Formats: sequence, structure tokens, C-alpha cells
Amino acid sequence: DEARARPGAAQEDARGFKRAPAPRTPYEEVERVMAALKDGSMAMYSRQELCNVLGITLSAATVPDKLRQHYRKLALMLHPDKNDHESSKDAFTAVQQAFEQLALLLHKQS
Repeated sequence: DEARARPGAAQEDARGFKRAPAPRTPYEEVERVMAALKDGSMAMYSRQELCNVLGITLSAATVPDKLRQHYRKLALMLHPDKNDHESSKDAFTAVQQAFEQLALLLHKQS
């Protein structure tokens, strides 16, 4: 089954209940972030595209504490001092910019 083979995908146990997705390695996270990026300014990204860069759902992005918690965890994983991937600095910067844009959108809503 493709969902079982993909890191980060929700998996089912023997009884058919969904389990939390398997955590990705720092290398896989850099690859995922870089794949989610497109040309152009981060300010031109839609809310869904910003969520894709951060690896969260739209509903999680509307809860400030969840957004902040996920960002901090991801930033620690992608920080160039802790991650040896050649694109870790670019991925870290992209995640930082995506978080700032989503936080700004949340602030404007309230």
C-alpha cells in the first residue's frame, strides 16, 4: 500500500485504526520543503501553498498555538547548524518566511 511506504503518511494498525504518521527524518523534511517551493515571492503564495511549505493542514494553520508549535519543531529540525543537508539553509529560510506570512494572515483576521 502506497500510504504505508510513504514517510509521514497516516498508517493503519492491525484493527484498521489510523495511527499518527511516522516522523520524517531531517533529510526528508528538507526534501519535502524544497519540493513544496515554487518560483516567486513567498508573499504571492496562497494560504494552502504556505501550509504545504510548513507541512500542516489549513485547519491547523488557523490555531495560533498549533502553528507556532509546529513551526518551532520544524525550524529546529531544519536549522543549518543541526542539519547537514546542502539545502537546509534554503529550507529553513522558506519555513521561516511561510510562518511569518501565515502569522500575518492570522493577525489580520482577528
